[in-house]
Amino acid sequence: MHIAIALCAALLVGTGLVLQQQTAEQEPSKYFLHLKLIAELIRKPRWLLGIAVMTAGYALSGYTFDNLQLTVAEPLLATNLLWALIVAIPLSGARPRRSEIIGAVLLASGVGALSTARAGITSGPPRTGPLPP
Repeated sequence: MHIAIALCAALLVGTGLVLQQQTAEQEPSKYFLHLKLIAELIRKPRWLLGIAVMTAGYALSGYTFDNLQLTVAEPLLATNLLWALIVAIPLSGARPRRSEIIGAVLLASGVGALSTARAGITSGPPRTGPLPP
């Protein structure tokens, strides 16, 4: 159950990021790095929805950190970038670029490696002294 909540948190954060990014992308480039951009975006319902969705995701992330070990929670929450890519593809109507696919594969591989490494971690006090042969 906690793992499902962590994945839901990652999905919400990724979706919120996509909604915000796509809305900001529609603004004139002359607003880049100006407070005028925030003034314009705060009037856009889709951008505000992105903030709300991402906030809900971060709230669930807090729940996840409270109920799962960090070594389990962090890799699951890092999948928000994968979720963002999955959500962005149908919303934008664009095909993913090769670099995005490679990045997604590397991220998924990293998450898998962290999860596998986590499985090898034993509980209890840390070992001291020489390693066994």
